[in-house]
Amino acid sequence: MKQRLRWIVLGGLAFWVPALMLTAIYRWNVGVVALNLGSLTGVAFLGLIGWINGSIPEWGWVLAGIYILGPAAIMASSFFDRFSPFVRHAGDWIWFVLFCLFPPMTLWLASLNGMIFSVLIVTVVLPLVAFSRRSR
Repeated sequence: MKQRLRWIVLGGLAFWVPALMLTAIYRWNVGVVALNLGSLTGVAFLGLIGWINGSIPEWGWVLAGIYILGPAAIMASSFFDRFSPFVRHAGDWIWFVLFCLFPPMTLWLASLNGMIFSVLIVTVVLPLVAFSRRSR
């Protein structure tokens, strides 16, 4: 269980931290291509570092981390943008928590900020890589 949680956290961070950093540095001047390539590069580096260390990532759990941390990361990146995603009313935090606990929100929010391409790519590629690793 500890190993799975490790890959969930590492996978989510490897995918979303590059996008967060680009948004924090360049604000609203970040292109969609840069956001998508940054996230895909983060996952590629995770695989490379795992391969060098001899602990190949469990790609299914990495994908779970991408979906689980997705809504929180996308909403956090919007704090660096021109607007805040929240209206300051009592009870807004409940909606924030519900959005973060519902992983399919990742697809919807990623389509809004342009990262849907990288999310769809990892959604297709990582299960194939995990399946090919198991078949060996």
